Amino acid sequence: MNQNNAPASSAGAPRPRVAFVLSGGGALGSVQVGVLDALIGSGLRPDLIVGTSVGALNGAWLAAHPDPSGVRRLADLWRSLNVSRVFTGGQRRALLRLLLGRDHLFSDKGIRELVSRNIGDARFEDLEVPFYVTATDIESGELAVLHRGPVLPAILASTAIPGIFPPVRLDGHQYVDGGILSHCSIETAWRCGATHIVVIECPNPPPASGFGIAGPVARAFWVSIVRLCRLEVERFGARCPTLLIAPDFDLGPYRRYDFSTTQWLIERARDWTYSFIQSEGRAFIQKLDGMAPAPADDRTLAYEVGNGQPATRLAPILAQAQGTTASG
Repeated sequence: MNQNNAPASSAGAPRPRVAFVLSGGGALGSVQVGVLDALIGSGLRPDLIVGTSVGALNGAWLAAHPDPSGVRRLADLWRSLNVSRVFTGGQRRALLRLLLGRDHLFSDKGIRELVSRNIGDARFEDLEVPFYVTATDIESGELAVLHRGPVLPAILASTAIPGIFPPVRLDGHQYVDGGILSHCSIETAWRCGATHIVVIECPNPPPASGFGIAGPVARAFWVSIVRLCRLEVERFGARCPTLLIAPDFDLGPYRRYDFSTTQWLIERARDWTYSFIQSEGRAFIQKLDGMAPAPADDRTLAYEVGNGQPATRLAPILAQAQGTTASG
């Protein structure tokens, strides 16, 4: 179903363009692997992929290997992870960085090596499926979409959790985690020409109460992330069919940034998604073969990065679409 380069339907109408939008979620990115296993196993294929934070890491792999074998290998990659491989240097070095006033606690060496080992020097242009990575430009305060040039620096930028990993400088701009501005960037998928959108959101359990002001601050940030994603689903769901897949099951003994239950989470997410497809997702998937997208418009954008051009920002584009003038 919906293979890239598939012919138009027998009625002559152009086929839908299906986007997979993968949210952030830290170690719970393993849940996305289980969801992808069920979706790909059910015959659904993406025509474009948008990834944010850990969704960028999963999305890059899927864009290079958009088939059941690729998802199984992604699961193997996740099963190989542990805290020391991702958060390199240990707690003592992190404490030292904190005392020295550094802007991050951990080096991005672990993620850099992980991506390099599995994706190598791949460029966006080489991937099987068009792939878009979101990152936050901390100098302009805008959401940037990275789509050209080497994949590795784009993933490092999108996964650069503020205060945890160092910001990434690309083409004169400094980037951090894309989830700061858009936990699941549905708008990016829509503006890249998607006619049907599948949002794969990682579970997002509320943080523990914590000590002192840390608890309230963390929970306020959590409320903002969850609410913004739902608002974006509502906003763009009115423009094109949008299916939100947000696995809802007991996470068991999981702790944030804990990789010890990865295999269990993948299996639970896969089983949950198969059940979801047979219930809430059935109508959405059945429509794909019978519905034609709206006539072509000027939504599709050419995003630039890694070739001497600045990344495209969504804010000015949105303002222009609304008939206003966006400031630079």
